[in-house]
Amino acid sequence: MSRGRNGDGVERDLARAKSLLIGLRAKIDNEDSRKAQAYGHALRRVAGLLSGSLNIAAPDAMLARALSAKDLDHASGDLQRSAARCRTFLNAPSPASEIAESIAVACSILAELYRMRFHALKAAQPQKAEASEQAERLAQLIKSLACTEKRGKLSGKHGQMAA
Repeated sequence: MSRGRNGDGVERDLARAKSLLIGLRAKIDNEDSRKAQAYGHALRRVAGLLSGSLNIAAPDAMLARALSAKDLDHASGDLQRSAARCRTFLNAPSPASEIAESIAVACSILAELYRMRFHALKAAQPQKAEASEQAERLAQLIKSLACTEKRGKLSGKHGQMAA
């Protein structure tokens, strides 16, 4: 893959993934544990739906494992569109807006993870290595959020989010 046009797209995706991690860290650190729990629940729910559509186990769907580059690319696009659709409900003054926000965040996190796994397979070096590193950071965040119902808040090894 040449650096030019495709490399610029990878750079944009890497920047978006880093930005998402920073934004989520700030949001979760400034909110009570209910927000982290809601995100964890939404991540598990969306991963369950992905596992059915991709015909893989839910843990593999949650961490974007055991998928081809084509499946990663396709699922990333689907997740981005789903997040955008959920965001259309955010301005509604109802309980639906809180649920939509959690699902939009879950879809966004998973979309970025799937995109980083795709780039880890297809990008040129050093972007491939950076994408792999960002994918691992996103996977750690997902693991941490998926376990928040048990712990009540982000803490410990998986709770440490780096951008």
